[in-house]
This record gives sequence, C-alpha cells and structure tokens, in this order.
Amino acid sequence: MRNLWIKYTLIRLGLFALLTIIIALLGATWLIAAVLAAMISFAVSVIFLSGMRDEMSKQIYQKRNKSSDSDADFEDKLKSDAEQAVTKKTGK
Repeated sequence: MRNLWIKYTLIRLGLFALLTIIIALLGATWLIAAVLAAMISFAVSVIFLSGMRDEMSKQIYQKRNKSSDSDADFEDKLKSDAEQAVTKKTGK
C-alpha cells in the first residue's frame, strides 16, 4: 500500500510543479501560476488517476477489514474465556 501512496503523491506533486513552472515561464506571476497549476493538476488527476485512487481505496478497505476482523476475533476469545471462568467458579 505504501508504494502506491508514494507513487500517487509523487505524480501529483510532479504534475503541479511542472505546470507551475510552465505557466510561470509563459509570463504569469508565481502566485497566479501556482493557483492555475493547482486547478489544472487537480482536474487532470481526477480524470487520469482515478484508477490509482480506486486501487488505494480497495487496499485501505481490505486493511481495515482485516484488522477489524482480528480485533473481533480477539474480543470473542476474551469473552469466551471470561464465560468459561465464570462457569468454573459457579459450577454450572
């Protein structure tokens, strides 16, 4: 998962930096160039990087469900251990 996040972030930052430099070289001030580059890079990433975002969301979903399942298993084990301890004490 970490590699996909790094790749996505580097692509987004690289696109933003490249567009900022190109727009600034065309004569816009650095502030205007940065704002325009941010808007353009956002639009490009929404259109062309959606597959990468979908894959990241699948990985996050799988990781969260795996960890929540192990938490539920642990809680179930604690509960059954506690019930067994109570049963031994009461003799029922």
